[in-house]
Amino acid sequence: MRYSPCKLQRDSLVPSPAAEAATSHASGRNAGRQRHAGFTLVEVVVGLSLMASVLVGSLISFSAHQRQLRSAESKLAAVSIADDLLSRLSGSRGGVPRAARGTIAGRPGWYWQTRIVGVASPAGIPLQVIRLEVFEIRADRTARLLTHVDVVESSS
Repeated sequence: MRYSPCKLQRDSLVPSPAAEAATSHASGRNAGRQRHAGFTLVEVVVGLSLMASVLVGSLISFSAHQRQLRSAESKLAAVSIADDLLSRLSGSRGGVPRAARGTIAGRPGWYWQTRIVGVASPAGIPLQVIRLEVFEIRADRTARLLTHVDVVESSS
C-alpha cells in the first residue's frame, strides 16, 4: 500500500493534484481498470442455484412430513375408535359380531367391519379369531386400512 501526500483543504484531507498524478502514474498496469467491490454474475448465479436447491429440498421434506403427520393422526384416531367399538360391541348382548359392517360417526368416509380370520380348538375348546378393521375411503375411491384388532371368542 502506498501513501500519498495530502494537503488540508476546508477542514478535510484531500489529495493534492500532484499526489493524484503520482498515484495514477505509479499504478500504470491497472490504469484502465477500476476495481469494484461486489460479486460477478457467475458467483450470483451459483449462489442462487444453491439457495434454490436448498429451498426445494426443504419444501419437499416439509410436504412429506405433513403427509406422514396426517397419516399418523388418522391411525391414532382409528386405534381410539377401534378400542371404543370393541368396548361397546363386546359389552352388547351378542358380543362382537362375526361378520358386520358400519359407518363411524363424525368421520365421513370411514367405516368398520368384522370378520372371522381363524378357528381353533385348543384342548377341545372351540375358539374363533374375529378381526375388527377400520378403513378410510380415499379420494380415488380405494379403501385404506388404518388399523385392525384381533379378538378371540368362544365359538359357541
